[in-house]
Amino acid sequence: MNIELKNIKYYESFSEETLAFNANLYIEGKRAGFAKNDGRGGATYYMGDNKEGQELIRQAENYTKTLPDKHYPKDEYMEAFSIPMNLEHYIDDLLTDYLRKKDMEKIQKNVIKDMEKGIVFGNPMIMPGSSRRSACRLKMSCPTLKALRS
Repeated sequence: MNIELKNIKYYESFSEETLAFNANLYIEGKRAGFAKNDGRGGATYYMGDNKEGQELIRQAENYTKTLPDKHYPKDEYMEAFSIPMNLEHYIDDLLTDYLRKKDMEKIQKNVIKDMEKGIVFGNPMIMPGSSRRSACRLKMSCPTLKALRS
């Protein structure tokens, strides 16, 4: 089943405990409704635009329940755990993927720009998280590189 978010509007300044956003929800290529979260720690809310949209959402809810559980690995603050997948979590994952992609595009654009000025290095595996912090990038000016280009 194809579930997508389109016309995503992310509000970083309103994101306190969860990601504040609103977006159009498309299921099987048809606009089914909308999804949103106010960013204050509550659940992601979604609703159909009409009867057809509500039926598509019901089908998507049933589909996402058949997907594997969402796993969270152990870290210094908590033990590992899993939660059953549902449409709310699926929408949250779509939003997170969208924001990571946008961050990576921004970082890549900056790296290409910085490469004109000098040597750029860092860890290519650092991915910005849901807080949308930029990945670490270090750059050094390199007059020798300019001389080599001449």
